[in-house]
Amino acid sequence: MLVILTPQAMTEIEKTAEVVARFRSRLQGSKPIVAAFMGGVDVEAALPILKRHGVPNYDEPKRAVRVLAALNEYRECKHKMEERKARKGIKVEGDVEAVRKILEETRAAGTLVINEVRGRRILEAYGIPVPKEGVASSVEEALETAREIGFPVVLKAFSPELLHKTDVGGVQFADDDEGLKSAYFRIIANTRRFNMKIDGVIVQEKVEGIEVLVGITKDPQFGHVLTFGLGGIYVEVLKDVSRRILPIDEIEAEEMIREIKAYPLLTGYRGGVRVDVNCIKDVILRLSQIPSDFPEINELEINPLIAGEHGCKAVDVLITIRGEEGS
Repeated sequence: MLVILTPQAMTEIEKTAEVVARFRSRLQGSKPIVAAFMGGVDVEAALPILKRHGVPNYDEPKRAVRVLAALNEYRECKHKMEERKARKGIKVEGDVEAVRKILEETRAAGTLVINEVRGRRILEAYGIPVPKEGVASSVEEALETAREIGFPVVLKAFSPELLHKTDVGGVQFADDDEGLKSAYFRIIANTRRFNMKIDGVIVQEKVEGIEVLVGITKDPQFGHVLTFGLGGIYVEVLKDVSRRILPIDEIEAEEMIREIKAYPLLTGYRGGVRVDVNCIKDVILRLSQIPSDFPEINELEINPLIAGEHGCKAVDVLITIRGEEGS
């Protein structure tokens, strides 16, 4: 409702404002009301009455109409979001209790950054595929884990201080026992050179394919925003990404994948491998459910998600959360 007032000789401006205020109270927010009391100093006495009762006033009807149009657009957008949530196939069931326990343990440890091993457990709880892995505190344990997984393997420094392991030589590859021993000691030497404390070395199944990124960040105005693009260092160099405000549905997940300029690389461009795009889409949908169940998540990034011809796996993950008071 838009109430327009243009003062004439007999217009009771303040009483009109009181009537508008009473009417708004009676509706109890069921209908938006804005006012356009025109006249400058002639209507100034009425403005505090409108403001006190939550009725915004604009000095011309055109601005008021724009506001109502924006409110209507927001209402339609919100309605569409609710429809998406209710649509079959959008809701992903995860092991909520397992994830809640990880979040509580992380806070109890005095940090808001979830280590990557626990991060992959969170992904597993929502059905997102991850590589086989184990954490070793000695070269003997690393050898045993690698033999259980099967060569080739990737060795990575396991440290809460180290978010970009490749920058300090914290990622190495091994094809056999001797290669693993060399890789293990290179990681130890590299991290010591940079004065990095590590809690062990992750021995992980080596996954082949094309690296993509799926990430979620919390924007102060728009809420959780989903990003998709090529993974690894390419996302930083090429800036080739697509974005959506959560929640999303299957159609939007597929649109995000197709929107990036590098999409042909995923479809076997010039004899390349045609990756499992359906697996990527499934990961996007599953990942997008996690902050819906846990709004305290500030950042959740899989980089890379390595996609092959048959399936995909989340190799690295970064998750940060808010503190108890939202810090």
